[in-house]
Amino acid sequence: MRLSLFLLAALLTGCGQPAVGHPAPPPPAPLVTQPWPGVRVEWHAETSQAALDAYARPGGGLTGHVLGTAWMRPDGVCEVHVMFDRLLTPEVSAHEAAHCLAIARRGDWTEPPAEAYVPRYLQACGATVAPLGLPDDRPATCAAPPDL
Repeated sequence: MRLSLFLLAALLTGCGQPAVGHPAPPPPAPLVTQPWPGVRVEWHAETSQAALDAYARPGGGLTGHVLGTAWMRPDGVCEVHVMFDRLLTPEVSAHEAAHCLAIARRGDWTEPPAEAYVPRYLQACGATVAPLGLPDDRPATCAAPPDL
């Protein structure tokens, strides 16, 4: 009985499970960059996987998590959404930016150009997202990201 009183006291004083339902912080404002001439990219950093999934899969239906998503808006700006902690991950950002480049230059919405671009980007620019126009203190080994 004494143990159950201690357990009850602990729960009442806040040592139990954390409360659920706290809203996530708002995502940072989008950042527009132009990594290649004529290719404008609007970067959106999402703060939850659910928010990213909602942008990547409007209407739902598909299962599993995505790392990022990109699409070309009617105004010619390529909108990219990635998780905030992945925005500075060169592989993810280069992949999504490559979608923007492939869409702008060739109208190609498929995965192969973006997948093939990542190793080329890393070899040319190193492990940094600065050449894509994103803030990054890591040194770049290129002046600009490679073209397709």
